[in-house]
Amino acid sequence: QVAPAPVTFLKMCAHVHETSCGGLAQHVRTDLPYSIVCCPKNHALVNKIVTGGIIGVGLKFCRGCGKQLEVRSVRHSCKSCDYHLCNGCWNQRLLQLQEPKAPRSSADAPPAASPTPSPPTRRGPPPPPPRGGRRRPTGPIGVQRTPSSQGSAETLKSCGWSSVWDVFCHCDVKATGHLSKVEFAEALQACQSLLPADTETLCLEDAWRISDGTRTGFVNFPQFCTWAEKLGLGLPLGLKQVESPSKLEFFGNASVPQPIGWAAGAEGLVQVGDPNLLLALQRLLDLTHKTSDNWTRDRGCSLHGVNACADSCIFRNRVDVPKGYMLVAAYRNQNAELWNRYCIFKQTVLERYAGQPEQEFKHVPVASSHDLQDPVDPRCNEWRVFHGSSMQACRQICESNFELSLSGAGATWKKPGDERGVPLYGHGIYFGERITKADEYAAVVPPGSPEEGLHCALVSRVVGGRCLTVIESGLEVDELRREVFQGPHDAILGDRATALGKPYREVVVYEQDQCYPEYMLVYARQYGE
Repeated sequence: QVAPAPVTFLKMCAHVHETSCGGLAQHVRTDLPYSIVCCPKNHALVNKIVTGGIIGVGLKFCRGCGKQLEVRSVRHSCKSCDYHLCNGCWNQRLLQLQEPKAPRSSADAPPAASPTPSPPTRRGPPPPPPRGGRRRPTGPIGVQRTPSSQGSAETLKSCGWSSVWDVFCHCDVKATGHLSKVEFAEALQACQSLLPADTETLCLEDAWRISDGTRTGFVNFPQFCTWAEKLGLGLPLGLKQVESPSKLEFFGNASVPQPIGWAAGAEGLVQVGDPNLLLALQRLLDLTHKTSDNWTRDRGCSLHGVNACADSCIFRNRVDVPKGYMLVAAYRNQNAELWNRYCIFKQTVLERYAGQPEQEFKHVPVASSHDLQDPVDPRCNEWRVFHGSSMQACRQICESNFELSLSGAGATWKKPGDERGVPLYGHGIYFGERITKADEYAAVVPPGSPEEGLHCALVSRVVGGRCLTVIESGLEVDELRREVFQGPHDAILGDRATALGKPYREVVVYEQDQCYPEYMLVYARQYGE
């Protein structure tokens, strides 16, 4: 597709004329034969429909009058600057502009853009039904757009799509909970057919990048929701699992309920003061400590540290394993955005299982999955597991979740001289069911900090789902990823303890939204009796 030439010309122009309009700062283009309202950085504002935030966050406010933008109203926005105007303020600024200048000569005018072709009509037989009988609304993907503020009601009715979940399920043919790039291209065409006729067409590569599909090569439902919101789709979410213990329902723009125990009005890491919860967390450390056969190479060499010498030196000079762990402080992570995305991911797993009764689901217990104030859900193998790291990294994870690009760059075993190792089950997010294993990767807090000399680990919720238990070595990492992204499984349970006699089991997931960092524990290693 050819980008419209006027957009390219707008990016090249730099002159901004600032005037005053009813006390509002103005940014308008005066170097063009027509009037353009811009943001303070001279970017042209684009009109869109306010969706209100599908996952309960991202509500927008007008920079002119300061009022919250109403759902389904027209807004004029610069996405890169997060600058928005309501329709009233935008019109007010436009009316105050000077009279349009005379048109430029044809020699100065930019070349006309090639007309954007309409989406091709889908041909051939209807798509096959998904496995497990999950409802997959049928309908034409290549339907023509009709002028409407929220898409054509006739189009929605003919397709059977009443929500974002319906569109996602239509394209997720194998009901894996993920869209490949080919399936996402179909979803892009479906979504654009529901938008107003004058909406700018988005090319596949840009849409794939915006949806974060480049991270794993697939798009899950929380990612799809965020992308659909940015696109301005305006449909309700459409998840419903009334059998859930917490009775969660996701319709429209409602956010999910907060967990039990969250402090009202607080955000980020909030120190735990409840003595009963502190005792429960200390008991969790006691119950998950492995007292024998508990050393691995990842703990390092007492002479050279971690990943700094040959295996022979490491095994001769093993670092002592602590006898126990004493909790010094605990912090609850109150991050509404990460929590909402996690709950939506968990609910999509339950929706898939409800539509696939013929597929076996096996409850798999882990040593660390104890109920604290808020219970975990056994219907989807929701676990509480540990992840050890530096305090700085733990704080960053609580703020923005785990970063897949850092997999293998931490305390993972590496060949001497290598900056990055290859984890056993591929690049993913690794958790341990025992604090002793997570502690191997917990760096000591450096001098100068109030927590100097202590260590840090996260207690995270993870949706294990239909986990694939792996007991052997010599693994094909690509095959494991295919089992998760294109097959029936949701996570990897690395159980080398049962068959190979190794000390620990590990939990591995390949997506951020599948886990939620719930608590940050600051503790002291104990070496005495």
